[in-house]
Amino acid sequence: MSHGAGVVPLHGVPAVTMRGLTKLFGDRVAVDAMTLDIAHGELFGFLGPNGAGKTTTIKLLVGLLRPSLGTAALCGHVGLRPTYGTVSRYGVVGTGLHHPTRRPEGLSLLSADPELTADLTDLFNYLTGYSRPARFRKLLVGPGHLRRRLLQLIRQETAAGPAGRIALKVYRMVDHEVIDALYRAAQRGVQIDLVVSGACALRPGMPGLSEGIRVVATPGRHFETSRLFLFGSGESSSVFLASGDLALANVHRQVDVAAPVDDPVHRARLQATVDALVRFPAWEMDADGAWHRQDGGAEDALRQLAASARMPGGGGASLR
Repeated sequence: MSHGAGVVPLHGVPAVTMRGLTKLFGDRVAVDAMTLDIAHGELFGFLGPNGAGKTTTIKLLVGLLRPSLGTAALCGHVGLRPTYGTVSRYGVVGTGLHHPTRRPEGLSLLSADPELTADLTDLFNYLTGYSRPARFRKLLVGPGHLRRRLLQLIRQETAAGPAGRIALKVYRMVDHEVIDALYRAAQRGVQIDLVVSGACALRPGMPGLSEGIRVVATPGRHFETSRLFLFGSGESSSVFLASGDLALANVHRQVDVAAPVDDPVHRARLQATVDALVRFPAWEMDADGAWHRQDGGAEDALRQLAASARMPGGGGASLR
């Protein structure tokens, strides 16, 4: 057995020692009063089905979990770290492509949130065939769950009627189920703003169908790849950064994720970004699907928003 940094074996002490090691998750016993010694140089393996407690035991040994009862030690040291829970995971969710020739525009979320990073670990394990998670804690993952959750969020805003708000920034808007759900929401009076840089099969401003929907676009100087999903308004809103578009291939056949943005300052800044794009569009679509050039664009407002984020206490949470 090799020794990690800071783990110095004590003379005459086994490499691994467990005494009555127990871990409970509610009423479920994951590790049941395990007692054993493993000597230095001895090979020892865990065999058992999923849920038998193998991973939980390892986490108890290295200090990632606190035991409910009993003790566990490596080379005479309780855990690899001086305190429990000091090992953290970090994850990045990006919203777009890294294009080799065009100037890309995108957003990324760097997070140490335990549930979000655990979801990312489960997702990579799933993609490599290592395991299949029963559910994800925070991530919306396609195919399957991503579309179902988006449709559920649209229905929630539809139920709110004129008090509802939906704002989506995507590259393509061609998924027929999502478009039909947005039409139904518009008929109930929900305010819907769409920022679409590429193909859009939805038609805004049609009497009796989509009068409450606006479709706008940016100037197009950059390769727009950021995807944002906003539902509701204010502190109760739900904001997601997404890696894929609302196209059939993305939500039905392609692996994509949408990650929630929980930090209130970050969420407010993203809401302000979408508001700026909607208030100062470079292009706007009419009911016939034709694009019309508008004056200006949101670049000045976005620069002001970015500058406010760099000011002490600014946080970028509002536009001035």
